[in-house]
Amino acid sequence: MPFREPASRIHLLVGLLSIYNHLTENMRHGSHVHVDETKVTTIGSAGQGQTGYVWAFTNLKDVVYTYSASREGVTLKSVLGDFHGVLVSDFYAAYDSVDCPHQKCLIHLVRDMNADLFRNPLDTEMVRIGQEFTSLLKGIVEGIDRHGLRKTRLKRYKHEAVRFLDGVEAMGLTSDVAIGYQKRFKKNRDSLFTFLDYDGVPWNNNRAEHAIKQFVHLQEGFAHPPRPRASRHTWSCSASLKH
Repeated sequence: MPFREPASRIHLLVGLLSIYNHLTENMRHGSHVHVDETKVTTIGSAGQGQTGYVWAFTNLKDVVYTYSASREGVTLKSVLGDFHGVLVSDFYAAYDSVDCPHQKCLIHLVRDMNADLFRNPLDTEMVRIGQEFTSLLKGIVEGIDRHGLRKTRLKRYKHEAVRFLDGVEAMGLTSDVAIGYQKRFKKNRDSLFTFLDYDGVPWNNNRAEHAIKQFVHLQEGFAHPPRPRASRHTWSCSASLKH
């Protein structure tokens, strides 16, 4: 006889999926969403290990996790749908496939700059870019500490941000490292200071990174990694609700 799931288990799974879909719908209609992803190992149908990815989406109130076999942007579209709020993320290119305003995590940018400055302490061009960016961001963060993420307060920094970006683009650089950042600032200039135009949009992606770390801890609570595709989805649903 074919195996059948107990009715109680089916009802539980239907309930989990309903709540999961409700959380996802709230994300789609929110003012902003943080997103991050991490690589995980699952068990294939033949018992072998398979690489997949878990994505965390959070609106500061709820967290939704979803699993995908690849790191392609199609997962973003399947979860976010017609989302038109601000998407806060790191610099992974797939995030740009979502048609909405973007805010790149400036902490990621600072980490990268610090690492390159550490490796190239005598690169005066890179030092100059780092100092000017640090000075700009320090003033903005101090303003946020005093007045919060309020666009009426933050708009005063827009001129300084544009002046910095224009200044970097106009630099005549010879250092490969500095030229790399010049290109990076130019490429991402429309998504580095988006938060200045909105209320409540952070300048970093700490929330999504924290959600990913929480998932790693939650994963330890499962006796075994998920096997078939349906189980992986249930696994993500359970993690979303546990969070």
